[in-house]
Amino acid sequence: MNRHNNTKPRPLSFSLARLTSSVAVASALTLAAQAQVATWEGTSGGTPGDGFLWTNRLNWSLDTLPLDTDDVIFGDPLATPGRILLIGDKTANSLAFTANNYTIGAYGTDDVLTNSSGVITVNTGNLATINASYGGGAGISLSGGGALFLNHPAPQFGGDITVDGTIAGTTLIHRQEGVGVQYNGIGGAQEFGRNDQLTLGLQRAVRNITLTNGGEYRIIGAGNNPEGNFKNIIISSGGGTVNLAAGYLVQNLDDIGQISSSAGNTLTLAGRGRLTITGALADGNYNNPTDANLGALNPIQGDVVVNGGMLDFGRLQGQGNAAGVPANTRFAGMT
Repeated sequence: MNRHNNTKPRPLSFSLARLTSSVAVASALTLAAQAQVATWEGTSGGTPGDGFLWTNRLNWSLDTLPLDTDDVIFGDPLATPGRILLIGDKTANSLAFTANNYTIGAYGTDDVLTNSSGVITVNTGNLATINASYGGGAGISLSGGGALFLNHPAPQFGGDITVDGTIAGTTLIHRQEGVGVQYNGIGGAQEFGRNDQLTLGLQRAVRNITLTNGGEYRIIGAGNNPEGNFKNIIISSGGGTVNLAAGYLVQNLDDIGQISSSAGNTLTLAGRGRLTITGALADGNYNNPTDANLGALNPIQGDVVVNGGMLDFGRLQGQGNAAGVPANTRFAGMT
Protein backbone atom coordinates (compact mmCIF):
# COMPACT_ATOMS: atom_id res chain seq x y z
CA MET A 1 0.00 0.00 0.00
CA ASN A 2 1.44 3.36 -0.96
CA ARG A 3 0.47 6.31 1.23
CA HIS A 4 2.39 8.99 -0.64
CA ASN A 5 1.45 11.52 -3.27
CA ASN A 6 4.91 11.08 -4.72
CA THR A 7 4.74 10.46 -8.49
CA LYS A 8 8.32 9.67 -9.45
CA PRO A 9 8.72 8.78 -13.15
CA ARG A 10 10.72 5.65 -12.21
CA PRO A 11 11.95 3.16 -13.11
CA LEU A 12 13.14 5.31 -15.97
CA SER A 13 13.50 2.43 -18.44
CA PHE A 14 9.76 1.77 -18.15
CA SER A 15 8.96 5.45 -18.82
CA LEU A 16 11.29 5.72 -21.81
CA ALA A 17 9.88 2.58 -23.39
CA ARG A 18 6.58 4.40 -23.84
CA LEU A 19 8.14 7.41 -25.56
CA THR A 20 8.77 7.53 -29.28
CA SER A 21 10.19 10.97 -30.03
CA SER A 22 13.63 12.28 -29.13
CA VAL A 23 11.99 15.35 -27.60
CA ALA A 24 9.92 13.20 -25.26
CA VAL A 25 12.97 11.18 -24.27
CA ALA A 26 14.89 14.38 -23.46
CA SER A 27 11.97 15.65 -21.39
CA ALA A 28 11.82 12.43 -19.40
CA LEU A 29 15.54 12.58 -18.64
CA THR A 30 15.20 16.17 -17.45
CA LEU A 31 12.27 15.26 -15.20
CA ALA A 32 14.14 12.30 -13.74
CA ALA A 33 17.07 14.54 -12.82
CA GLN A 34 14.89 16.89 -10.78
CA ALA A 35 14.61 16.47 -7.03
CA GLN A 36 11.84 14.06 -6.07
CA VAL A 37 10.74 12.86 -2.64
CA ALA A 38 11.87 9.54 -1.19
CA THR A 39 10.25 8.56 2.11
CA TRP A 40 11.57 5.94 4.51
CA GLU A 41 8.85 3.32 5.13
CA GLY A 42 10.90 0.60 6.79
CA THR A 43 8.71 -2.34 7.68
CA SER A 44 5.46 -0.43 7.14
CA GLY A 45 5.29 -0.39 3.34
CA GLY A 46 3.06 -2.47 1.13
CA THR A 47 6.04 -4.80 0.75
CA PRO A 48 7.82 -4.44 4.10
CA GLY A 49 11.56 -3.92 4.19
CA ASP A 50 13.96 -4.94 6.93
CA GLY A 51 13.61 -1.58 8.70
CA PHE A 52 17.30 -0.69 9.02
CA LEU A 53 19.26 -0.85 5.75
CA TRP A 54 19.36 2.23 3.49
CA THR A 55 20.36 -0.13 0.65
CA ASN A 56 17.18 -2.21 0.85
CA ARG A 57 14.78 -0.73 -1.70
CA LEU A 58 11.77 -2.19 0.12
CA ASN A 59 12.43 0.24 2.98
CA TRP A 60 11.60 3.18 0.69
CA SER A 61 8.46 4.58 -0.90
CA LEU A 62 7.70 3.07 -4.30
CA ASP A 63 10.12 0.28 -3.31
CA THR A 64 12.82 2.39 -4.96
CA LEU A 65 16.15 3.49 -3.56
CA PRO A 66 16.62 7.27 -3.35
CA LEU A 67 18.58 8.99 -6.06
CA ASP A 68 21.38 11.38 -5.15
CA THR A 69 19.07 14.21 -6.25
CA ASP A 70 16.12 13.21 -4.04
CA ASP A 71 14.75 14.99 -0.99
CA VAL A 72 14.81 12.28 1.67
CA ILE A 73 12.18 12.16 4.43
CA PHE A 74 12.28 10.08 7.59
CA GLY A 75 8.84 10.10 9.14
CA ASP A 76 6.27 7.83 7.56
CA PRO A 77 3.58 7.76 10.28
CA LEU A 78 3.50 3.94 10.31
CA ALA A 79 7.27 3.41 10.18
CA THR A 80 9.19 2.56 13.34
CA PRO A 81 11.99 5.09 13.98
CA GLY A 82 15.41 3.75 14.81
CA ARG A 83 18.93 3.40 13.48
CA ILE A 84 19.41 3.25 9.72
CA LEU A 85 22.68 1.82 8.39
CA LEU A 86 24.07 3.40 5.22
CA ILE A 87 26.34 0.55 4.04
CA GLY A 88 28.56 2.86 2.01
CA ASP A 89 28.51 6.58 1.22
CA LYS A 90 25.13 8.09 0.36
CA THR A 91 23.92 11.42 -1.08
CA ALA A 92 20.62 13.27 -0.83
CA ASN A 93 19.46 16.69 -1.96
CA SER A 94 17.99 17.46 1.48
CA LEU A 95 17.05 15.71 4.72
CA ALA A 96 13.79 15.94 6.68
CA PHE A 97 12.94 14.23 9.97
CA THR A 98 9.20 14.42 10.58
CA ALA A 99 9.19 11.75 13.32
CA ASN A 100 11.26 11.38 16.49
CA ASN A 101 14.41 9.37 17.23
CA TYR A 102 15.86 8.57 13.84
CA THR A 103 19.60 7.87 13.82
CA ILE A 104 21.50 7.78 10.54
CA GLY A 105 24.54 5.53 10.55
CA ALA A 106 26.21 3.35 13.15
CA TYR A 107 28.28 5.15 15.77
CA GLY A 108 31.89 5.40 14.60
CA THR A 109 31.11 4.57 10.98
CA ASP A 110 33.31 5.86 8.14
CA ASP A 111 30.31 6.17 5.84
CA VAL A 112 29.61 9.68 4.54
CA LEU A 113 26.11 11.13 4.18
CA THR A 114 26.33 14.04 1.76
CA ASN A 115 23.58 16.66 1.80
CA SER A 116 23.90 18.62 -1.43
CA SER A 117 21.69 21.56 -0.46
CA GLY A 118 22.58 21.63 3.24
CA VAL A 119 18.87 21.87 4.13
CA ILE A 120 17.85 19.83 7.19
CA THR A 121 14.37 20.00 8.69
CA VAL A 122 13.58 18.42 12.06
CA ASN A 123 9.96 18.78 13.13
CA THR A 124 8.93 20.20 16.50
CA GLY A 125 9.75 18.00 19.46
CA ASN A 126 11.84 15.57 17.42
CA LEU A 127 15.48 14.59 17.79
CA ALA A 128 17.52 13.48 14.78
CA THR A 129 21.02 12.05 15.19
CA ILE A 130 23.57 11.72 12.40
CA ASN A 131 26.34 9.28 13.31
CA ALA A 132 27.61 9.16 9.76
CA SER A 133 30.22 11.65 8.62
CA TYR A 134 28.12 14.55 7.34
CA GLY A 135 29.32 15.78 3.96
CA GLY A 136 28.65 18.43 1.33
CA GLY A 137 29.78 21.94 0.52
CA ALA A 138 26.60 23.82 1.43
CA GLY A 139 26.94 23.60 5.21
CA ILE A 140 23.82 23.18 7.33
CA SER A 141 20.59 25.15 7.17
CA LEU A 142 18.57 23.80 10.09
CA SER A 143 14.91 24.59 10.77
CA GLY A 144 11.61 22.99 11.75
CA GLY A 145 11.44 23.27 15.55
CA GLY A 146 13.34 20.07 16.44
CA ALA A 147 16.91 19.19 17.42
CA LEU A 148 19.81 17.91 15.32
CA PHE A 149 22.75 16.08 16.89
CA LEU A 150 25.88 15.59 14.77
CA ASN A 151 27.76 12.73 16.39
CA HIS A 152 30.77 11.98 14.19
CA PRO A 153 34.29 13.09 15.21
CA ALA A 154 35.42 14.04 11.73
CA PRO A 155 32.65 15.22 9.40
CA GLN A 156 33.96 16.46 6.07
CA PHE A 157 31.38 19.08 5.16
CA GLY A 158 32.16 22.66 4.20
CA GLY A 159 30.17 25.84 4.49
CA ASP A 160 28.51 27.67 7.37
CA ILE A 161 25.79 26.60 9.79
CA THR A 162 22.48 28.42 10.25
CA VAL A 163 19.97 27.55 12.96
CA ASP A 164 16.64 29.19 12.16
CA GLY A 165 14.24 29.25 15.11
CA THR A 166 11.24 30.64 13.23
CA ILE A 167 9.55 27.53 14.57
CA ALA A 168 10.45 27.58 18.27
CA GLY A 169 12.72 24.82 19.48
CA THR A 170 15.06 24.53 16.51
CA THR A 171 18.34 23.41 18.10
CA LEU A 172 21.81 22.35 17.01
CA ILE A 173 23.33 20.03 19.63
CA HIS A 174 27.09 19.81 20.00
CA ARG A 175 28.98 17.46 22.32
CA GLN A 176 32.38 18.69 23.42
CA GLU A 177 35.36 16.57 22.56
CA GLY A 178 36.73 15.74 25.98
CA VAL A 179 38.32 17.16 29.07
CA GLY A 180 41.89 18.28 29.60
CA VAL A 181 43.85 20.83 31.57
CA GLN A 182 44.98 23.80 29.51
CA TYR A 183 47.77 26.02 30.77
CA ASN A 184 47.07 29.54 29.65
CA GLY A 185 50.67 30.73 29.46
CA ILE A 186 50.60 33.18 32.33
CA GLY A 187 50.78 30.78 35.24
CA GLY A 188 47.19 29.59 35.41
CA ALA A 189 45.49 26.31 34.61
CA GLN A 190 41.97 25.92 33.32
CA GLU A 191 39.94 22.75 33.49
CA PHE A 192 38.78 22.45 29.93
CA GLY A 193 40.24 21.07 26.76
CA ARG A 194 41.59 23.33 24.02
CA ASN A 195 40.63 22.25 20.55
CA ASP A 196 38.28 22.92 17.69
CA GLN A 197 34.64 21.77 17.70
CA LEU A 198 35.45 18.86 15.44
CA THR A 199 31.97 17.36 15.22
CA LEU A 200 30.81 20.60 13.58
CA GLY A 201 33.36 20.26 10.79
CA LEU A 202 36.89 18.90 10.70
CA GLN A 203 38.35 21.50 8.34
CA ARG A 204 40.19 24.19 10.26
CA ALA A 205 38.77 27.13 8.42
CA VAL A 206 36.55 29.91 9.67
CA ARG A 207 32.96 28.70 9.93
CA ASN A 208 30.05 30.72 11.25
CA ILE A 209 27.29 29.26 13.40
CA THR A 210 24.50 31.79 12.89
CA LEU A 211 21.57 31.73 15.28
CA THR A 212 18.54 33.54 13.91
CA ASN A 213 14.89 33.97 14.91
CA GLY A 214 15.55 32.37 18.29
CA GLY A 215 17.61 29.41 17.05
CA GLU A 216 19.52 27.54 19.75
CA TYR A 217 23.05 26.15 19.97
CA ARG A 218 23.12 23.60 22.81
CA ILE A 219 26.44 22.36 24.13
CA ILE A 220 26.58 19.15 26.12
CA GLY A 221 29.43 17.22 27.68
CA ALA A 222 32.61 18.49 29.27
CA GLY A 223 33.93 22.03 29.20
CA ASN A 224 35.99 23.27 26.31
CA ASN A 225 37.99 26.16 24.93
CA PRO A 226 37.54 26.20 21.15
CA GLU A 227 40.78 26.81 19.29
CA GLY A 228 41.15 30.00 17.25
CA ASN A 229 38.11 31.42 15.55
CA PHE A 230 37.27 28.38 13.47
CA LYS A 231 33.67 28.15 14.74
CA ASN A 232 32.20 31.59 15.36
CA ILE A 233 28.79 32.13 16.96
CA ILE A 234 26.84 34.98 15.35
CA ILE A 235 23.60 36.17 16.92
CA SER A 236 21.57 37.36 13.94
CA SER A 237 18.15 38.93 13.41
CA GLY A 238 15.56 37.69 15.86
CA GLY A 239 18.22 36.68 18.36
CA GLY A 240 19.56 33.31 19.42
CA THR A 241 20.29 31.14 22.44
CA VAL A 242 23.52 29.53 23.64
CA ASN A 243 22.53 26.69 25.97
CA LEU A 244 25.22 25.19 28.19
CA ALA A 245 23.92 21.92 29.55
CA ALA A 246 23.46 21.09 33.20
CA GLY A 247 26.41 19.80 35.18
CA TYR A 248 29.97 21.07 35.23
CA LEU A 249 30.50 22.73 31.90
CA VAL A 250 32.62 25.77 31.09
CA GLN A 251 32.67 27.24 27.62
CA ASN A 252 35.60 29.62 27.33
CA LEU A 253 35.74 32.02 24.37
CA ASP A 254 38.91 34.05 24.15
CA ASP A 255 39.66 34.60 20.46
CA ILE A 256 38.38 37.55 18.44
CA GLY A 257 35.27 36.68 16.45
CA GLN A 258 34.15 33.66 18.46
CA ILE A 259 30.89 35.32 19.44
CA SER A 260 29.21 38.49 18.21
CA SER A 261 25.89 40.23 17.76
CA SER A 262 24.64 43.45 16.23
CA ALA A 263 22.42 46.02 17.94
CA GLY A 264 18.89 44.71 18.28
CA ASN A 265 19.88 41.04 18.18
CA THR A 266 19.54 39.48 21.63
CA LEU A 267 21.86 36.79 22.96
CA THR A 268 20.15 34.53 25.49
CA LEU A 269 22.23 32.33 27.77
CA ALA A 270 20.43 29.19 28.96
CA GLY A 271 21.27 25.96 30.73
CA ARG A 272 23.26 25.65 33.95
CA GLY A 273 26.81 25.92 32.63
CA ARG A 274 29.22 28.84 32.63
CA LEU A 275 30.13 30.96 29.61
CA THR A 276 33.38 32.88 29.98
CA ILE A 277 34.36 35.62 27.54
CA THR A 278 37.95 36.65 28.05
CA GLY A 279 41.35 37.00 26.38
CA ALA A 280 41.65 38.77 23.06
CA LEU A 281 37.89 38.62 22.59
CA ALA A 282 37.39 40.76 25.69
CA ASP A 283 40.53 42.90 25.50
CA GLY A 284 40.34 46.41 24.18
CA ASN A 285 43.46 48.33 23.22
CA TYR A 286 45.94 45.88 24.74
CA ASN A 287 47.26 44.73 21.38
CA ASN A 288 47.02 48.09 19.62
CA PRO A 289 47.76 51.02 21.94
CA THR A 290 47.59 53.50 19.05
CA ASP A 291 43.87 52.92 18.54
CA ALA A 292 41.98 54.52 21.43
CA ASN A 293 38.66 53.26 20.05
CA LEU A 294 39.42 49.57 20.50
CA GLY A 295 38.11 49.61 24.02
CA ALA A 296 34.64 50.44 22.68
CA LEU A 297 34.51 47.66 20.12
CA ASN A 298 32.18 45.43 22.06
CA PRO A 299 31.47 42.40 19.82
CA ILE A 300 28.12 41.89 21.57
CA GLN A 301 26.14 44.97 20.57
CA GLY A 302 22.71 43.52 21.29
CA ASP A 303 21.05 42.76 24.60
CA VAL A 304 22.14 39.82 26.73
CA VAL A 305 19.56 37.82 28.67
CA VAL A 306 20.77 35.28 31.22
CA ASN A 307 18.03 32.70 31.72
CA GLY A 308 20.32 30.18 33.39
CA GLY A 309 23.90 29.43 34.25
CA MET A 310 26.64 32.04 34.60
CA LEU A 311 28.12 34.62 32.26
CA ASP A 312 31.66 35.85 33.03
CA PHE A 313 33.59 38.69 31.42
CA GLY A 314 37.31 38.87 31.98
CA ARG A 315 40.65 38.89 30.18
CA LEU A 316 43.83 36.89 30.24
CA GLN A 317 46.05 39.72 29.05
CA GLY A 318 44.72 42.23 31.57
CA GLN A 319 48.13 43.29 32.86
CA GLY A 320 48.48 45.95 30.15
CA ASN A 321 50.63 46.10 27.05
CA ALA A 322 54.28 46.64 26.31
CA ALA A 323 53.74 50.37 25.87
CA GLY A 324 52.36 50.61 29.39
CA VAL A 325 48.81 51.33 28.31
CA PRO A 326 46.32 49.52 30.59
CA ALA A 327 44.14 46.96 28.86
CA ASN A 328 40.54 48.02 28.43
CA THR A 329 37.81 45.45 28.22
CA ARG A 330 35.46 45.73 25.31
CA PHE A 331 32.64 44.98 27.72
CA ALA A 332 33.37 47.82 30.13
CA GLY A 333 30.33 49.73 28.93
CA MET A 334 27.85 46.89 29.23
CA THR A 335 24.96 47.34 31.65
